[in-house]
Amino acid sequence: YFGIPDETDLTQLTWKRGAYAQQDLENLYIGNDERAQIVVQQVQDKVLDPSVMRALGFCVSKAHAHYMAEYFRRETNLHAIALDSDSPSDLREEALRDLRDGKLQIIFTVDLFNEGLDIPNVDTLLLLRPTNSATIFLQQLGRGLRRTPDKPVLTVLDFIGQHRAEFRYENQFCALTNLSRNRLVEHIEQDFPQLPSGCQIVLVGKSKDLVLNNIRRQLRVTVQTISNEVKAVGTSRLVDYLRESQRDIKELYRSNNSWTAILHRAGLTDKPLTTQESALFKRVHAFLHVDDPDRAKAYLRLLEEDAPRYEDLNELDQSYARMLFFNIWDNAGGFTSYQEGLASLRHQRRFRDELTQVLSYVIDRADHNPIALTGNLSKLPLKVHSSYNRSEILAALDVARIGGQLPRTWAQGVQ
Repeated sequence: YFGIPDETDLTQLTWKRGAYAQQDLENLYIGNDERAQIVVQQVQDKVLDPSVMRALGFCVSKAHAHYMAEYFRRETNLHAIALDSDSPSDLREEALRDLRDGKLQIIFTVDLFNEGLDIPNVDTLLLLRPTNSATIFLQQLGRGLRRTPDKPVLTVLDFIGQHRAEFRYENQFCALTNLSRNRLVEHIEQDFPQLPSGCQIVLVGKSKDLVLNNIRRQLRVTVQTISNEVKAVGTSRLVDYLRESQRDIKELYRSNNSWTAILHRAGLTDKPLTTQESALFKRVHAFLHVDDPDRAKAYLRLLEEDAPRYEDLNELDQSYARMLFFNIWDNAGGFTSYQEGLASLRHQRRFRDELTQVLSYVIDRADHNPIALTGNLSKLPLKVHSSYNRSEILAALDVARIGGQLPRTWAQGVQ
């Protein structure tokens, strides 16, 4: 993988819905022969023998793909073509066949081959568009990661410009290396010293500083930064902001922040938090780990305006109710019964609304399937492969009880 500076300045381009405006990118790239010549030079420099390569070039639009194909045909002796959703099916089939057979060196496209393309012989990728999505980045990489006996290496040329603050290089590099953001900075500084044998990530020239500065900027994100972003997006829905900003939800809840407090700071609500609300909202972050649908759905039912009384719940739902209760009030909150505590939430509409948004968001993005316990443990509301915090575990095991002494220490082991 080569990260190559392409001398483009994207800092003044329009940013909308988590990406650059396509028309702005087209205006910057189409007709930009200087950038196109950088792409040609880097192909000639980094690819062992361009005349026998089988390459895909991912562009920002159909017009950009056709511009790049025409430029390559004009300035090199390589055979290049542009394919998009308007291309006839017979032309697509012929081009893919020619690429496999070595009659064609490069296909420029836009989104057409992000996924579902099976050409194992593809050995070169040109990433000619900024990609803020880790999913799309990995899909594009996947087009070249098919293995064949006569393909020794995949060469990726990623062309890097100077980006707006909203653009996140961490997304693709974390996906590429599986490193956390903090560790990623260290590895970039040291030129990725711990990659698997045979793999290389090379940030050429000033691209290293561009990527490092971009990632370091995200490490310094403050509540004010987030509130400014929320104000710019202009939404009161958590999921809309996270989609537009491409931020991790944990960034928002760092240091006991809350979505409702940020909305007030951004001027999207004129009602500040009360003292009682502030205490409750500090507990929202304790639900970010919820990763099994049954627990999330149980919590959501218990947060509804007309939630059933604790005494009317079945045994399993009573267990979930205790887990919710102690996750909000790990010292029992001064309540004398579970029903008293849960009933008090009916008067906390803003808290219930935010916690409902958080639970809906995190469970929609859960990436594994929890497995229910069996045998003598089948009645427990705990599952294999799920995450729980201390309060939930003690409540699920019926160790945490109102009126009882909640254990204040925590140890681990195997029984």
